[in-house]
Amino acid sequence: MWVDRFIDQFEFVKGAVTSADAQVYGSFLRDPAHLEASFDWFRTFPQDIKNDAADQQTKLTMPVLARRAPGRDDPDPAQLLALGIVAAAPVRGVVLQALVTGGSGGPAVARAISATVRLLKRSAAEPC
Repeated sequence: MWVDRFIDQFEFVKGAVTSADAQVYGSFLRDPAHLEASFDWFRTFPQDIKNDAADQQTKLTMPVLARRAPGRDDPDPAQLLALGIVAAAPVRGVVLQALVTGGSGGPAVARAISATVRLLKRSAAEPC
């Protein structure tokens, strides 16, 4: 019961974790060592929050790739760029056309992968 309520409270996409998934997760918590490890993970949250606050004072200096899946409630490209400016310096904004414009699978995926690889290579070779 605890596992079901815990997952329901934190699940971003409701229903993505099935009842069978929850049962598998819950079965591991019956082992005292797994249960203790789970508690240890939650105990790190206060220190993680402090570490994140300190880390956010320094912007990333390496290339960062932010991507989104079309058709989802993810941020639009302008929002991703704004987030990138907060987290990294310098930032170059580039929008690659969605896979869905060329159909799914095969050639469309190959084109998107090729475009992403070219962009990453150029970003790594050139300063922003």
